[in-house]
Amino acid sequence: MLPKYGTGPGTCQGKPLGRQGLKLWDSPQDHPERQNVLLLFGFKTVLKAMAGKPATCRNCGSFVHHHLEERATKFTLFFIPVFTTSRSYRITCTNCGYVSSISARQKRALELQR
Repeated sequence: MLPKYGTGPGTCQGKPLGRQGLKLWDSPQDHPERQNVLLLFGFKTVLKAMAGKPATCRNCGSFVHHHLEERATKFTLFFIPVFTTSRSYRITCTNCGYVSSISARQKRALELQR
């Protein structure tokens, strides 16, 4: 005969199992002070093409159109972007494909030159 309460094969954490068999985990009713929380968070990089302008390339020396691109890394909570953690800008030569990083100040200066 199995004990009423104990750690034998017919009990789970001191409680009798009855007809339900072995319990693999406790139900929330067994521990009301414990709350299970699922939190999904991460980072997402968003690329945004911006209007470029003609300029002289540092690499090939050609006066051609350059593409401007903004890369923004965003913190996401449950796959929803919450806030931007970092932002960078890159300019690409259409002739040779040379890519260079520029600062936000340089990007604003390019926008004002139009």
